[in-house]
Amino acid sequence: MTVVDVLISSLKNWDKLSALNQINDFKGMLDSILLHLGIIVEITNKSKEDLLVKLEERVEYLIEEEGIDGDLLVMGLVNFITESLEATLMKQGQTIVLDEQLLSSKQTNLDLKNRLSSSLKKLKKDSFYKRATKELDQWKAIVTTNFTKGKRAQWKKESLQVATEDLDKYFCQIPQNILEILFDIPIIKLITKIDLSNIKDLSYSEALKLREELL
Repeated sequence: MTVVDVLISSLKNWDKLSALNQINDFKGMLDSILLHLGIIVEITNKSKEDLLVKLEERVEYLIEEEGIDGDLLVMGLVNFITESLEATLMKQGQTIVLDEQLLSSKQTNLDLKNRLSSSLKKLKKDSFYKRATKELDQWKAIVTTNFTKGKRAQWKKESLQVATEDLDKYFCQIPQNILEILFDIPIIKLITKIDLSNIKDLSYSEALKLREELL
């Protein structure tokens, strides 16, 4: 499994574990993650599976097309999810304090006080705090199991191996005389100037000009 596969699998696992009386709505969470990645989705008519596919496609695009490090991106999302779950608990406390201040204020009308009183009773119920805490703990347990240092190191190794194999495929197609001209140009500088798939089509003079520009 790739690091992206593990992210999607971990999210599915968390949703399954926390599905009963879920405090942190799963579709809402996926919507927040997608928004964090620059994607706006109308979730009303989308299933969980649709949103997971969208997320997988977006993460893979950022890794493969934008060149973002897969481990860095996925672990950033893992931390984003953890912070979102922690924020649920924090917001509960903040809301309780604010509602109590409004409830004790002489400026608050009776109708609002009645609504605030009802809201406070729900927020102060142990079940809310316990469920929100359990959902956070479940996610942290999944992260501890699925994103160990050893597994992350293996994903990086596999990613580098794939990248090396891809480079070998490109270089095998490049004529020897062109390779000799470009051999000492750092690959990072080279790919910022020309797509690797186009190097094989360079003429001798074009390769020399490219060398002059980059060195």
